[in-house]
Amino acid sequence: MNTIKVPAYFFDDYDVRELPTPRVITRNSRTVTVAANDLNLAELLNDAEHYANRYGPTAGDPDYAGLRSSARATVRAIKKFATI
Repeated sequence: MNTIKVPAYFFDDYDVRELPTPRVITRNSRTVTVAANDLNLAELLNDAEHYANRYGPTAGDPDYAGLRSSARATVRAIKKFATI
């Protein structure tokens, strides 16, 4: 099975909002390993791109710099592996 490791910080924020979440294979404090062939991976990528955008919902708010950074890392991790 192919898997993708994404940052736990953005993934946890995404999961708390009860959005369609890819199947979690393993997790630790820093990363969450998800199934690369899960259909919900596209939803995670879409949301991460939205938050990573400099004009997104957290734009200009320094309190959300970590979330934006984690969203950018999520986008990189998914795009590096998957062709969605």
